[in-house]
Amino acid sequence: MRDRPARPEVVVAFRKQVEWCEKLGSPFTARLLEAAAADLESGGAIAALLGQWPGDPAADALALRYAG
Repeated sequence: MRDRPARPEVVVAFRKQVEWCEKLGSPFTARLLEAAAADLESGGAIAALLGQWPGDPAADALALRYAG
């Protein structure tokens, strides 16, 4: 499934969360979110679901919500 890439703000929020996960010792979550960020950039399935998030992805903790 290829769709349009995610809004840049969504990708940035995921990438920043990757950095924090790495700094705080959560390598599994960091890798999960890194893969999600790559999918968001390429317009994959995660981009189709979350890429056009209507709110502020950082303030809404979108990456952490995705990670579960």
